[in-house]
Amino acid sequence: MDPLQSAYAAMAGSFLSLVLLPLNRRYSRDTDSGDVNSRNHHMLKCGALILFSVLLGAMAAMNFSLAFFVAMFHVPVYLFVTPTPSRTRRLLQALLLLLVSPPMVLLLLLLGYNTLTAGIDADFASVLSATLITFHQAVTSSIREAHLLGTWSYAMTCLGVLPNWLMFWCLAWY
Repeated sequence: MDPLQSAYAAMAGSFLSLVLLPLNRRYSRDTDSGDVNSRNHHMLKCGALILFSVLLGAMAAMNFSLAFFVAMFHVPVYLFVTPTPSRTRRLLQALLLLLVSPPMVLLLLLLGYNTLTAGIDADFASVLSATLITFHQAVTSSIREAHLLGTWSYAMTCLGVLPNWLMFWCLAWY
């Protein structure tokens, strides 16, 4: 197997396991009192928002436009996420968080780009195919540039944005 293909399989498997992590926690829940649980949720959200603001500050020092786009997508959703007993709100939070996950943001931006550049006569299947190819090239180029040129975009996404997103993902499923 190609090393790059195995890297993609590992990234997809890791992301899938992260998405399914709250379900594992949900079935192994211990019985805490509601007040202590509520305080823990608020402390988790407070810590996640502080980590997000520190991350954006560090990102803005390196690449202001990247920090702006990350904030533009994530801040409204992160402020909306809160622990709730309502199943409908929990599912809405999960859907919004999936839409602002790093792979989905990249995919949606590339879909918009390929839709604008494809032309009037292009059908959706060809645009989607071009988007998936562009997605593959973008991730490949990001990994390559991180190793060869020492760029921080890939590392910042893997070590900063994704773990912070995971904190809010776990918070949404409480």
